[in-house]
Amino acid sequence: LQRQGILSLLQCALYNADTYIGYIGYDECIRKASWTKTQLLGLKMTSEIIGTFIRVHRHEEELNKAADLLDTVTKNIGGGILLVECTGKQRRIVFSNRKIIQMLQPDKEVPLSEIYNVLKNSISSETELRIEECLQETKSGRNTDLEFAAQLPDGRKEYFYTKFTSLTRANEETWLTVASTI
Repeated sequence: LQRQGILSLLQCALYNADTYIGYIGYDECIRKASWTKTQLLGLKMTSEIIGTFIRVHRHEEELNKAADLLDTVTKNIGGGILLVECTGKQRRIVFSNRKIIQMLQPDKEVPLSEIYNVLKNSISSETELRIEECLQETKSGRNTDLEFAAQLPDGRKEYFYTKFTSLTRANEETWLTVASTI
């Protein structure tokens, strides 16, 4: 420290969770210093803020990598994937991969907001009731499977195998539905 001309030094460790990653500090080169409580607390708070920023930044990087991987998998998987959010009797598709759209209307780009209606209008009322029963069974913690036929808008009749899995969050139920033609 003498070679650098430092007469007083105050340092505070930086941590990412419980892992030491470095330090920050003050140095005084003009005269010896007695650090005040305010300076000590200020440096401690600054090190905690920097550590938190680094932790959040690294988590964001990990989440982005996972999202990219999930996006690649869902776009290229052989079956269709729907993520349906259910609130009471309301049904809203919050995610669909391309395969579902190709299964329902291969010659037309269907907006996400219309996929549920296209599917609903393509199945019988008995199938619709069975889907609701599957959703209720899934709500009670059992994953369920269902095979059904759909008369699609272009006149094709497709047979679907569907697996329902419940993903509960807050006061909403979300079902992951994986469908494939059989």
